[in-house]
Amino acid sequence: MKKFLAITAAAAAMSIAFVTPADATMFQKVAPYAGQENFPIDGFCGLDEVQLNVEFSGRVLIREGKGKQAGAFFLHDNFSVLETITNRQNGKSLTVSRDGVSQDIRATRVDGSIFEFVTHEVGQPFVVRDMDGNVVLRDRGAITFTYLFDTLGDDVPGGDLIEELDVRISGPHPGFGPPDCEGVNNLIG
Repeated sequence: MKKFLAITAAAAAMSIAFVTPADATMFQKVAPYAGQENFPIDGFCGLDEVQLNVEFSGRVLIREGKGKQAGAFFLHDNFSVLETITNRQNGKSLTVSRDGVSQDIRATRVDGSIFEFVTHEVGQPFVVRDMDGNVVLRDRGAITFTYLFDTLGDDVPGGDLIEELDVRISGPHPGFGPPDCEGVNNLIG
């Protein structure tokens, strides 16, 4: 398989993180978190009846920036996600697992409450297994995201993503990109 796409909405929302310097102030500690989502994704790769089950867990730490980084909040997320994609018409399924650490490593003020963030994600962000548990595809290494983010100036974590500026990939990531629908159909079609 050349490329594959997992649906990781729950994990993606939690995969922004940070490195804590010695003089950092901990704003909030949220540990652990866990959850599960189930929903249909009809029309996925041309399949009429597909069900997605997402189970996620992890630990998030949040720290507040100081000095030039005041108003920015840095996150550290140690996460684990397991997605099961099932064709409801024939009962065939595949799993996608994600295990790693995501860290905000830098925030540079652009203007007012707008920062350019750099986030690293390391680990095995993407492992696809067939129904028998055989590994079909595995990504590993690091992905660096650079993006503009508006903290809204309210001195609490959160805000609005303005623009994704860059994604840099280090290490083998054959699953990074659009879905390989031929591969999906070979596994669960």
